[in-house]
Amino acid sequence: MKISISDLEKNVISKELDYEEDTQAFAPEIELEKPARVKCSLSYSDGTIGLDCDVAVEIRLSCTRCLENYVLKVRRVFSARYCGRRSRRDAAAELEPGELDEDILPASGIIDLTDLIRQQLLLGMSMKHICRDDCKGLCSRCGANLNKEECSCPTK
Repeated sequence: MKISISDLEKNVISKELDYEEDTQAFAPEIELEKPARVKCSLSYSDGTIGLDCDVAVEIRLSCTRCLENYVLKVRRVFSARYCGRRSRRDAAAELEPGELDEDILPASGIIDLTDLIRQQLLLGMSMKHICRDDCKGLCSRCGANLNKEECSCPTK
């Protein structure tokens, strides 16, 4: 998703965006069950653009314990701020805590949110994909899915 900042700079105080995006736009490595739902609110004030986003997706995954496919619902709410370029004198100055989260506006005047949204989706996923908390996984001897059946392997 690309946003042109020229509209915001022409005395438009805020702008709402609401759209759906397909799988390939965000992350080819993530398989979405259906298009991602993205809602963004943009505001412009004193050369700074504030962005508040709400992203909701359903991701198709494979459980690392039992290897069954399942759908994980991920919702991320996040904010970002973009400011104009700093002068050379200001570049050497120490940043205030509130300025650490600011990005510099691109020279092209277009903000591309695709990578920012992709990062937020990846942060919303756990490192280990488990279909449910009580997943028993596979038998280490015969490979039976212990969620669906009992195996006849001897126990130690």
